[in-house]
Amino acid sequence: RCAYRGWEVEEVALQGLVVEVVRAEKYTLFTLDDSTGCVQCLLWQPVAAAFTSKFVSKEASLAFEVAEERYVASRARVRLGAQLSVQGRVTMFQGDLQIKCSALQEHEDPNAETEHRLDTARLHRSIY
Repeated sequence: RCAYRGWEVEEVALQGLVVEVVRAEKYTLFTLDDSTGCVQCLLWQPVAAAFTSKFVSKEASLAFEVAEERYVASRARVRLGAQLSVQGRVTMFQGDLQIKCSALQEHEDPNAETEHRLDTARLHRSIY
């Protein structure tokens, strides 16, 4: 967990450019640069074991298939130079902040990052 001005922060949304990508069998780890700094983001592959026992319903099996398709699509978007929006949980790993991604979106519009920064500044003034 992380704190910002006395508020406990569990989930965040950030946007930036992918500057490093590490692909492994069970996850994709990438570094996102939002022009204020860099943060590692982690995209886990869904675990099949939780969905494949004989006691799991067909709905759960279908949920796994959807999660797997979503992972494959998200993983394809993660490439060097891609402009991404990421939502996820803040975690600590080996003393560094890391985002466990729950949602990922690619942006083609070059103004998307500027719009995100302006929205963040507006929220900072009005809420924080």
